[in-house]
Amino acid sequence: MACRKLLVSRSGYYEWARRAPSARQVADQALSGMITRIHYESRGTYGAPRVHAELRLGFGVRVGR
Repeated sequence: MACRKLLVSRSGYYEWARRAPSARQVADQALSGMITRIHYESRGTYGAPRVHAELRLGFGVRVGR
């Protein structure tokens, strides 16, 4: 029923659902973990500018704010 509403085949849906996460999804998940850790270790005081600076200067990760 949902496949019909979304105009996709059942086999296409199940192929998509079983697909392994992409490299981008894995990288985003790792980055999210780093951001959470930085925020936690700052006792919740760091906002986006400080988290961004910590990622850039502390870990050498280049990301957009």
